[in-house]
Amino acid sequence: MDKIRWLERRTVLMHIAEKRRVDARVLLRNKRYDGAVYLGGYVIECMLKGAICQFIGEERLPERYMTHELEWLCQQAALVIPPNLWHSWQEVAGWDVHVRYSSYSVNAQDAREFIDAMEVIREWLLDEIRERERR
Repeated sequence: MDKIRWLERRTVLMHIAEKRRVDARVLLRNKRYDGAVYLGGYVIECMLKGAICQFIGEERLPERYMTHELEWLCQQAALVIPPNLWHSWQEVAGWDVHVRYSSYSVNAQDAREFIDAMEVIREWLLDEIRERERR
């Protein structure tokens, strides 16, 4: 585990989130819908883990937060989804890391809706993180 401890750093989590966001958009554009959704969910997971680090005042993510459960991670970061973003959050929060093993294929419309929702939640998370930094 020591070899990957650097992955748990807040700044690295946020950097990875941005890289995976770009990757998800490329996959969507190239009709690789399953991969786009998988990486889109991972974007939010990494951002939530970064928000947890910020909230608890730790540079590294403690092991107890090593999960893929977006709802739980959001709660642990002490974030409250605003009512106007509830639809987007529901779209994203339904994501599960096991989509990478699914034989079900995501269609174009569902993938676009998911990526659009991911972008909405990403922007909100960035605003929340910036606001907390100002405090």
